[in-house]
Amino acid sequence: LLTKDEGENVFFFNVLSAKLFRKTDDEKYEALMGTGFFYVDLSGYSYQANYNPVVNADLEIAGEMYYRIALKPILPYFYKKLVLLVSKKDLKPTRIDFHDRDGILFKSLNLKYGSIKIKEGAKVEDVDKASRWEMLDLNTGSITVWEIQEVDKSVTPDASLFAVDNLGR
Repeated sequence: LLTKDEGENVFFFNVLSAKLFRKTDDEKYEALMGTGFFYVDLSGYSYQANYNPVVNADLEIAGEMYYRIALKPILPYFYKKLVLLVSKKDLKPTRIDFHDRDGILFKSLNLKYGSIKIKEGAKVEDVDKASRWEMLDLNTGSITVWEIQEVDKSVTPDASLFAVDNLGR
């Protein structure tokens, strides 16, 4: 999967068929390899630039207080609405509910925070970030988990790694 220009250009190389696909318009809203994530969800697409926030109300869950924020798309496409829960305590997003074109909730992303090792040269630092993403697909009942444990900032990938022509290598 290669994304460029803040998710505007999405490319997928299918290893089994040895074919390159450019995902456009509706295709960005297809499941990535049978997971609960759509291509657009992992593309670097900016919610801030593409949605208008509306603070709905405060919400209490298990004794913790949250802001409930509805995100309405500036240009409606596939997601009619996103509902974001943000912890009042530390202002970290904890859940995003995705609603389809008809306004029906069809998937939910839970964000779990934990320690991620950030390496930069000889320096190693533990940083508290969203380290576990759990996407629940309500249509299939499946849960897809994406975990980040370590980031090595000292690695400088060659620019050719991000060229569309090199996806098949």
